[in-house]
Amino acid sequence: MKDVRRSFSLCTAVDTTDVAWQQAQLSLSRGGLGMRSLSLRSPAAFIASLCSSGYGSLSNHHLSLYAIQTFNESVSPSDAIQSDGFVSSTVHQNQISSKIDIHQFNNILTISSVADKARLLSVSSLHAASWLTVVPSEGLGLHLEPSVFQVAVKWWLGLDTSNGSLCALCPNNALDPLGHHATTCKKGGDIVTRHNQLRNVLAETCRRAHLSVKVEMGSNLTSEHGHSRPADILLPNWALGKPAAFDISVTSPLNPKISPMVLGERKPWTRLRCLPPVLPSYRANQRVDTSDDAWEQAQLSLSRGGFGLRRLSKHSPACYIASVCMSGLFSAPQQHLLQSIDDFNHCIPPSKAISFESLTNTPSSQKAYSGELEDELFRQILSKSSVPDRARLLSVSSPHASAWLSVVPSPGLNLHLEPAEFQAAIQWWLGIGVAHGSLCPHCPHALDPLGHHALTCKHGGDVVNRHNRLRDVFAESCRRACQVEAGSGLGRDEHHTRPADVLATNWMLGKPAAFDFAVTSPLNSSTLHEASGTAGSAAHATEARKHQANDVKCAELGWVSIPVVLETYGCWGTEAKWALSQLASRLAMRLNSPKSTTTASLYGRLSITLVRANVRALLSRAISLDGF
Repeated sequence: MKDVRRSFSLCTAVDTTDVAWQQAQLSLSRGGLGMRSLSLRSPAAFIASLCSSGYGSLSNHHLSLYAIQTFNESVSPSDAIQSDGFVSSTVHQNQISSKIDIHQFNNILTISSVADKARLLSVSSLHAASWLTVVPSEGLGLHLEPSVFQVAVKWWLGLDTSNGSLCALCPNNALDPLGHHATTCKKGGDIVTRHNQLRNVLAETCRRAHLSVKVEMGSNLTSEHGHSRPADILLPNWALGKPAAFDISVTSPLNPKISPMVLGERKPWTRLRCLPPVLPSYRANQRVDTSDDAWEQAQLSLSRGGFGLRRLSKHSPACYIASVCMSGLFSAPQQHLLQSIDDFNHCIPPSKAISFESLTNTPSSQKAYSGELEDELFRQILSKSSVPDRARLLSVSSPHASAWLSVVPSPGLNLHLEPAEFQAAIQWWLGIGVAHGSLCPHCPHALDPLGHHALTCKHGGDVVNRHNRLRDVFAESCRRACQVEAGSGLGRDEHHTRPADVLATNWMLGKPAAFDFAVTSPLNSSTLHEASGTAGSAAHATEARKHQANDVKCAELGWVSIPVVLETYGCWGTEAKWALSQLASRLAMRLNSPKSTTTASLYGRLSITLVRANVRALLSRAISLDGF
């Protein structure tokens, strides 16, 4: 090993001390350089190969006892291997060698000073040694000049790089052996250069990930001393649809203010802070466990608020009856047909029962028969539901409410949900609690099982974000139909009234139309009773309030006031449906496509935008409750 140490010194022009050489023999994950000692690692290699050969018990081989004895001398007693024990064939050399690294690393820590302990814990942290695994490429800027590499190795191993001199930029400060002052000195611009280069690498990586990036954006972020400072990188659409302001900073574990604290745990030498914090995926592998009531809803068709997971045993009689009727091959009652009629009649009200005679006179289609079955199932679900659940079910079963389930997923067109979002959307759609049982992290109100508060909470920015995204989708559709003059915030006066989110020119009889968007909840206490009896009651009430607030101002401006109101579950107001129908007609004419196609596309885009914003509001509170 002395020859290896001598060769290392000749190649790198670095004369190592004994402690530094011990660190160099550690693996990269432990802050070393991977210069492992053959005499120290060979017992681990022999034991691993012996185990993988299938011998099982280590005492069966005459060389194993010596290898075990030598290995146990290099590890702590708790990691020692018993000579008469059975070792699994899946044990790898890397697993055994890591125990030697841990023991060596702990030995180095015990003889190190406080500053060296802080340095060692930092260089052995996750990804700290990534620079040693990079393939050098001068063209990509992924290389170190020979002189720079020699200094980097010395600095990494804790060797003196100061030569006992004073700092050339601030002569009142002496250079320390570990380079703390040199890497934190505010003179000369090195700190700013390092900060900007790290910022630029992160920004370029974000651009390569097709993320919209803004660098050095002013914001309302406040430093620890109360001074405003800009965000280094601003990503407008980062976590759950919210912007993220990245503030990059580099700190030193040798700072006297924090050095004692880093001794208890590993701390990375570079830290990246994000405001707000990056939110991880919510239960990425979560399985949706449905209750009996939720599963009954899931068996309904999309038009009735379900997922179309129909039961074959319930719908097969309707299928058989319809196929026999359409074939025209029956003239007398058949046993299978009569049995199917009887099974079908057991699942529907007596008033809608069918007979063989009625089939011969007025045969119907399978869709009509299955519709009778679903109507009865929907009525049964409503009859045993609570008042909030009835309001929810009536809203999700309204026309176009489930359009998001018919959209062809396309990340490029932003017509998709992430897996965690889709799982949360299913739970919310079926009335299964996503975030409840605690207080809202943004305000002191309690979260309810149906997510009403999460979708209407005015704190956290989710309500405004949802409104703006729906407005933007509608405005873009109007632009495609050549109907838009301007964007949001139209018609504001000294009282900050805003009768128009979107202004469409030449809408009706040559007059502009002022579209004012609003999303309301059928679970609002003011409209809950009506919404539990009639679908769309909450949307109609909000339409009336919008007319009362905007009609006078719009009349003064010569505009037609059209409130575009929808409920959180996707039920559209009467005027919104009329406006979307008119817009779909103009789009169909403009794009030379059938109106049915443009209508489905328009409702699908708006619906998935609504659902995505809703589940992100739910997940932002569910993640906070789960302690991420």
